[in-house]
Amino acid sequence: MKKKLILTLALLFCGVSVFADKISIPAVFNGKITRLEMRIDESGDFYRYANPRFKFHAFVPACVTKALLPMNGDGVSFTNDDETVEYTVSGHYNIPFSTSKKEYYDTIRFTGEDTVTYSDWGRGWYVVSGVKDGKVYYIYCIVGEVTVSTMDFEYPYDQKDQYDWMIPVLVENFHSGNMGV
Repeated sequence: MKKKLILTLALLFCGVSVFADKISIPAVFNGKITRLEMRIDESGDFYRYANPRFKFHAFVPACVTKALLPMNGDGVSFTNDDETVEYTVSGHYNIPFSTSKKEYYDTIRFTGEDTVTYSDWGRGWYVVSGVKDGKVYYIYCIVGEVTVSTMDFEYPYDQKDQYDWMIPVLVENFHSGNMGV
């Protein structure tokens, strides 16, 4: 309860609206300022986001205070006030019927094999993590027959102790309901 009270006061100070167990953060959609409403989890450390288009659910770190909503509704990009922390959740249709193995190797090529410090993949999922341009990145992806849902968390390397603990919670609470796997 104390954590929720502190979070509520901090968010109100930053211009973020909080009502009971919901939060409303500033968001940009089609060049206009709007609000994105999400539920606060029991710990107060995360918000709950649900994407209606691609049917995935994600926890969002409470440290992010701004959102960018793309016009196509494929997900959300979140940042903190100074934009040093970025958290993006998105989805797309698996039109070419790609596999987790193919998506995994495409992501490694995209991020740069020399930046990868951890990676793994299995049936229907993969993870690629590393350090690039002074930032830690962690990409977790669920690949299904119908959709592909991706979570990408980036934060400064010199602040990794502050953010590393969030990764297992984010992965555990990233679910896709429209996979057809």
